[in-house]
Amino acid sequence: MQLPSLEKIGGDLNASGARDIHFPKLRHVGGNFRVDGTGLAHLPENLEHIGGDAYVSSSDPSTLLAELIEAKRKGILKGAVFVDGKLYEAAPAKPS
Repeated sequence: MQLPSLEKIGGDLNASGARDIHFPKLRHVGGNFRVDGTGLAHLPENLEHIGGDAYVSSSDPSTLLAELIEAKRKGILKGAVFVDGKLYEAAPAKPS
């Protein structure tokens, strides 16, 4: 899934199981961020907002999980992180 110009998604991003996903300019996902089973190693550099939950797989690179936990800590990720469909206890969001 190659989306080199995509910057904003008003609702959910569901790329579950897709391979070779690439959205370098993505800044905003209004809903859930489903990238489980994609092999995605890093969040897009410019990502500022995920309005829902994030879903990854234990088979995805650990760098992605680490970046999602950091996004949660910084308040970029508004929802929770799920690994293989189970809630992952990430650090609480920073107070606004």
